[in-house]
Amino acid sequence: MRPEFPEPTRRSVAANGKVIEQEQILTTHNLAVLLAQADIRTALNPHLEGLARDCFTWVRRGLQFPKGATHHKRLLSTKNAAYAWRQMVFFLSLLPASGREQFLAWVAESLAAGRRDVDDRMRPAIVGLGRAVAGQMPEAPPEARRFLGWTTERHWIFPPT
Repeated sequence: MRPEFPEPTRRSVAANGKVIEQEQILTTHNLAVLLAQADIRTALNPHLEGLARDCFTWVRRGLQFPKGATHHKRLLSTKNAAYAWRQMVFFLSLLPASGREQFLAWVAESLAAGRRDVDDRMRPAIVGLGRAVAGQMPEAPPEARRFLGWTTERHWIFPPT
């Protein structure tokens, strides 16, 4: 007689992606291990805010979906933008509080001169970032969200259909 085992939980690619993404967050994509090397950290310290700005700029550009972009293309762009967002958060975490505040002021200035459609969609992630910098939980939907790339439903950052 064969032993009975529970039916394995069926997972989708997106559900598995969500799990992997959480692991990448916990491991900071191994950036922390790399920066644990004193010479690398020392060399990067003066550039951390600039690196965070570059990541933010890249995220905004990545979320400018071209007209007629397929659902798959929007998903890929969103996942890549979320990776860059987490790298930005990592660089910000290495800055002193004054550097993080200075970065948030720069973000506010950038938003005033940016593409309204993209910036409006990013606003919940930016509010969530501001909450995290202030020591609060970043997630308070719908006005504040963590920016994650993987989802099992329609992504909140997609433009309205």
